[in-house]
Amino acid sequence: MADRIDALLVESFGAHKDRLAIVTPDFQCTYEELNQRASEISKILLNSGLQDNEPVIIVTENRPENLIDIVAVLLSRGVVVPLDKNAPGDNIDTIFAMTKARFILGEPLNLNAPDFESIDDGGHVRRKKDKEAQVFDHLAGAALIVFTSGTTGAPKGVVMSHKGYCKKLERIHSLTPFKTDDVVLIALKLTFSFGQWSSLISLWRGSTILLLPKFAADEIVGFVEKYGVTKFPIVPSMMRMMLHHYGSQETISYAPVLYMAGGEVLPEYTGRTFLEKFPEADLCDIYGLTETNSADFVLMPGEYDRYADSIGRPTPGVEYKIVKSDGQLVSAGESGELQIKTEHIMMFYLDRPDLTLAAFNGEFFKTGDLAYQRPDGCVSISGRLKDEIHRGGNKISPAEIEGVYLKFPTIRLAACIAVKDDLYGEKTMLAFESDASISDADLSDFGIKYLAKYKVPDVFKRVESIPLGKTGKLDRASLRLKYYNG
Repeated sequence: MADRIDALLVESFGAHKDRLAIVTPDFQCTYEELNQRASEISKILLNSGLQDNEPVIIVTENRPENLIDIVAVLLSRGVVVPLDKNAPGDNIDTIFAMTKARFILGEPLNLNAPDFESIDDGGHVRRKKDKEAQVFDHLAGAALIVFTSGTTGAPKGVVMSHKGYCKKLERIHSLTPFKTDDVVLIALKLTFSFGQWSSLISLWRGSTILLLPKFAADEIVGFVEKYGVTKFPIVPSMMRMMLHHYGSQETISYAPVLYMAGGEVLPEYTGRTFLEKFPEADLCDIYGLTETNSADFVLMPGEYDRYADSIGRPTPGVEYKIVKSDGQLVSAGESGELQIKTEHIMMFYLDRPDLTLAAFNGEFFKTGDLAYQRPDGCVSISGRLKDEIHRGGNKISPAEIEGVYLKFPTIRLAACIAVKDDLYGEKTMLAFESDASISDADLSDFGIKYLAKYKVPDVFKRVESIPLGKTGKLDRASLRLKYYNG
């Protein structure tokens, strides 16, 4: 197998010329057409002085041209830097400064346009004015720089290698094969590592990508039926939105679809309810981080009934350990931080050797996720270290609380955060979405059936909407800012 993504794509373009590569409700192109369009952009970049390993900013809004741009940069031996079209101006400035990028494909809403000049007829490809070419030896072998936000919201650039990425795609394909007759629905943001690898593995294997600019729960079943979707990478928040929209229907039957859940913890109740609502569907759960190239653990298709509420077992090439705060291994069933050793690990955090060093315990990457080993050999995630609530002498995982209250009949979405308290230091607040009026007493009585008394939320708050991040995950930081002032 090739050890560069562009080599994988060139091989695929030659083997699947006439097959549809990308379709949308108003667009389609074959692999040959994709190759032609990407090659034209690549020629413009190279003729304009793009260097090997030079970062190129690609503005994304889940349009076909975004995937074409990604392919074009890879074919040019540049480094792909996805940027959301709606990114704040400060973030854009930071990303340009960190990457030292000269080229941008597309136009974000908050770009300082006078700093750029168009180098193609349509103004799609632009270059920073008066910026000289540089040498990017420190990015030799890099394929993508994916910017994520830490707890402070400051962009953090994760540098991924071609070699590690190709090997991870191969490993994912060996577990859940992508085929030429697959139609893969992509509604995930292309700035999200989950959206990136599910798109690239589809293009490598000659599948057809049904690309949607946004997720709309009321449209999904229609798209699945119309286009014959066979695989759907999805985050659990999207699954809950579908369950809410189709809640009045007993079951929904259509051709079998493999739902590939990832990006955040999949609560058991959500997974089981989803399979009951869509009885012909299959489900796998994928756990991984941007830094580890995703898919470090997989709960395989067909295994959900037996191993629900777990992330399954490690994928090939992955070792793990679960450790206490003092670095010692936990006892069986005890919760601790999940740490991962993998050949697919990131190269480094861009321009942040301090963060890179702090992210590792020897050869093991510190995920920041709390996990425990189950008797059946699977691993379960119990929360995030940074999200953990310290109520008096007790530690509480928000994910556990949320999983319980998603079982409440009229709650469609729930999020748990810490609130300040003079007596306990911190207490728990559960924010929830519901069309029904629910008393605190009813919610407390419900919680005591499933939780230790100290874990039952101290404060309940019905809200109009729980904030979700751009990737569809719960955004607890925004929830705190919006609904809690303490």
